[in-house]
Amino acid sequence: MLMDVFIKGDVYIDYAFEQVKFRWDKMLEKVYCRRKGEPEEECDPTWSLYNDAIRTGKQITREEYFRD
Repeated sequence: MLMDVFIKGDVYIDYAFEQVKFRWDKMLEKVYCRRKGEPEEECDPTWSLYNDAIRTGKQITREEYFRD
């Protein structure tokens, strides 16, 4: 994934390998994650799973992020 998408705005990532989705909130500069059927929670941006998702996950839409 190209890092310039993080400069433009919010980013949503599906990391299907681990069945987790991530959301980068540009305005708050925070990372959130959620698993199917579970509420969203704030995540540490240095978490290796998040960094793996950036490298190999699929960028998705906001609607796809919140869809179970």
